Amino acid sequence: MKTQDGVQALVRLSVNLSPTVFGVLKSYADRKGISVTEAVRRAISVLKYIDDAQDRGASLNIEEGGSLKEIQFMV
Repeated sequence: MKTQDGVQALVRLSVNLSPTVFGVLKSYADRKGISVTEAVRRAISVLKYIDDAQDRGASLNIEEGGSLKEIQFMV
């Protein structure tokens, strides 16, 4: 969304999170030295990347302890 002068407008969003979920988000933000808002932006970017990849038929794999594990998401 852009304003009349071509500058991208921001949208304020209010969400309800459990204390546990907020704690995870805040912990990530603190460890990375970023704001909670930036942590949310990053989480959304990762979600979009994964969702787009799955739409193309790709899978997500993680190598851990020498073995490859496929991550499956609920549809």
